[in-house]
Amino acid sequence: MAKKFDKALLRRVRNDIEINVLIEHILQMEWRIRENHFRFLCPVCGEFNTATNPTTNLARCFCCQRNFNPIDLVMIYRRYAFIDAVRFLLLYLQPQTREKIVPRQKSKAREQPENDGGVLKNRETPSSVPGISVSDYLVRLRKTLEEKLARSKIMTEDKLAAKRKRYTVAKK
Repeated sequence: MAKKFDKALLRRVRNDIEINVLIEHILQMEWRIRENHFRFLCPVCGEFNTATNPTTNLARCFCCQRNFNPIDLVMIYRRYAFIDAVRFLLLYLQPQTREKIVPRQKSKAREQPENDGGVLKNRETPSSVPGISVSDYLVRLRKTLEEKLARSKIMTEDKLAAKRKRYTVAKK
């Protein structure tokens, strides 16, 4: 895939993936509903003083005064470069849009699920490993995903604990 994306594609990636869906389901960031507003944990400052605007498809943290579009959130939360963040978000566009943008792959590579978020990259598929059933493969895949999720939550909790500790020390 090219290193440059045209403006129309970037506009679609930024506007067609709802910011609330991205935060809640795709990135699985910590979020809450407070005072009838969708709040999320800011990946920069770690505060819940945030809001999203579905009309403009932007998120804002009022503590660190940052605005986020979907590409910005993926870059900061997943620590991806711009190109990798756009490629990641392309996986979540509607399939008919994605087929126009992402060139078709041939042979066995097409057998992988299209919406795996890069999880299956460099991993075996049920068809590539002789003697493994689909259910065994799915069990293995689920364990791998749970381990990754647990590691990311631990890292996030450690960072938040360190920030809280610095805040309480600075407050005294």
